[in-house]
Amino acid sequence: MSSASHAFRGFISLSPSTFYYIPSGRQSERNNGGHVANPDLIVICSWMGASYKNIAKHTAGYQKLFPESPIVLVTTSLSDMICRTKAQYNKTIEQAVAKIASLHQTTDGARAPRILLHLYSNGGAYAATQLADQYRLTPNGNNRPLPLTTMVLDSSPGRASYKRSLAAMMQTMPPNPVVRIIGFMIVHIVIVAEFLLDKVFHQPNMIERLRKSLLDTQRFQDGGSRLYLYSKADQMVWFSDVEDHVAEASKDWKVEAEMFQSSPHAGLILEDADRYWGAVRQAWRLGYQSR
Repeated sequence: MSSASHAFRGFISLSPSTFYYIPSGRQSERNNGGHVANPDLIVICSWMGASYKNIAKHTAGYQKLFPESPIVLVTTSLSDMICRTKAQYNKTIEQAVAKIASLHQTTDGARAPRILLHLYSNGGAYAATQLADQYRLTPNGNNRPLPLTTMVLDSSPGRASYKRSLAAMMQTMPPNPVVRIIGFMIVHIVIVAEFLLDKVFHQPNMIERLRKSLLDTQRFQDGGSRLYLYSKADQMVWFSDVEDHVAEASKDWKVEAEMFQSSPHAGLILEDADRYWGAVRQAWRLGYQSR
């Protein structure tokens, strides 16, 4: 990976995996056209093992779309998902949680904070659910769900299958053949163990748990907007799996969905960046107007 300080210009590091950007001369109620204010905070949960270079294309897009908004960025690695305990992982995101919880002070309690959360793939979904769980434990959270105005789900959520789970995890491995062989063995054991827990002990595997968590109104406040961005050509998260989730989410949120035709997993802006960011802008407008 390239240097984070070089890739994420203007961001400061909160931990090895979390970063924070605050724009200069911010005016929180300045309009973004059509009398819709910028988000009080944008939270980006990147896909597992994403390079800083690829993540930066998305942070730069948000800096352009909502120039008044601060951004919290949470990155996720393979080791976060299969090696660290939840307690260890939550330690790495505690400063990000603190930034979210502090919004209650910046809005003076006069209104709920306006937050846009954008997650990518199953790695981003994992980070988002952990943020929500930890937010509930803060004094400002007070056991309430994360108050999102808009959630954007990019290439997520999928369904569990051995082949797709293996492909997703191996994609994050370095090219060194020795490392990849060892990594394959570890990943294989983890995936098989997950499926055994599911089939033998009837405990849902991690991906199915994530699908349910994203629909949990105890974690994510209902009533705002949701945007699902996905690709018909995605070989890791099938479009039909996303569309099943869209149907379920429509019961509690104002949902929009945009299917791209040829882009790879988590690469939708490569197909049509204008359409991508236009959909995000519209989803934010819908969520803003619903609050």
